[in-house]
Amino acid sequence: MASLTSNSILDPLHRIRADSPNDIEDEREHLWWNTNADLIEIIWANDDEIRRLLRTPYLIKARNFLTENGFHTAIIFEIGSGSGWVGRLIIQGTQSRLFGIDLSEAQVDIAQTNAKDENLSAQCTYICANLSDAALHIKEQGVINGLVIHAILHHLTWSEINQILSDSVRLGQGAKLFAYEPVFFRKSRGESVRGNIFSGLSRMMAVSCSLCALIIMRLFGRLFSVDRDLNILDRLDRVTKEAVENQFVLSPKEVVFDHRELIETLDRYYTGRIQK
Repeated sequence: MASLTSNSILDPLHRIRADSPNDIEDEREHLWWNTNADLIEIIWANDDEIRRLLRTPYLIKARNFLTENGFHTAIIFEIGSGSGWVGRLIIQGTQSRLFGIDLSEAQVDIAQTNAKDENLSAQCTYICANLSDAALHIKEQGVINGLVIHAILHHLTWSEINQILSDSVRLGQGAKLFAYEPVFFRKSRGESVRGNIFSGLSRMMAVSCSLCALIIMRLFGRLFSVDRDLNILDRLDRVTKEAVENQFVLSPKEVVFDHRELIETLDRYYTGRIQK
């Protein structure tokens, strides 16, 4: 379980990432995602038009990177695939295949439903599994051209992160990793005043992301006051209140990376091969 220092009261970004998994904390994370899977889909995946506007530019770059400039028959494996929107945007318009694993049964159900609705069922396979066991499922697929880890490492302990990254370097020659993670900037020794201000603003933005979503959805609810929207707002209120009371960023195991911490972690396994 992530621990807290005396200086971290009401500051979830000062939580310390646990070294190894804790059964109670793992169960809380599992339950949280199963309970809130559809709500998170609305908040972070967005509707189709907004998702394409916000996500397509960098995911097209990911597709070209992972599949050698759009190679149409790649095998892509996604760890922590959630509702599957990341992988589907990467393979859409190609003949590539996607294999995704996620710890939440509810997330996997959403992914399978959405793949069917987008006529991608034949190209997408999703299973519910422990993310640290990814190597076993990767081995079943044989040759893997690309591995996607999109905003999932910061939900894991150090031993889980190290297990996943050490397994990823054994994928075989030519396989590529695309990692995308939220980070914030801490004050470092010798920073200028401008740097300190920037660090503070970065941290404030990271902490308030869920509150921004709450404000946006409250505005939406005022303009379109229907039962469904009010129910979403009520659920978002409960999730936000739970996060504040427990000093979570949002979900129980979530601990945001320092920007250098993430680069240094990846560099241990991909020395000289990281494209930032």
